[in-house]
Amino acid sequence: MNGWSKNVCSLLKQNPEKSIILMDGYDLRGVLSDQADLRDFLHAKIAKLNLESEPYLGLPQYLEEQQNE
Repeated sequence: MNGWSKNVCSLLKQNPEKSIILMDGYDLRGVLSDQADLRDFLHAKIAKLNLESEPYLGLPQYLEEQQNE
């Protein structure tokens, strides 16, 4: 599947009982090319969902947050 509709994130935020995180092709390529550790990236995605109800944390944002820590 190629991407998701622009309404997906807002719909998931309206349904907090659904624990769904999103990953796109860029995220997957970054993990496969060792830009990010899969476990650490998934933990960050889950934390973003749990703390901010945000189902999508992209690789660029994740890497930036890692540099700022």
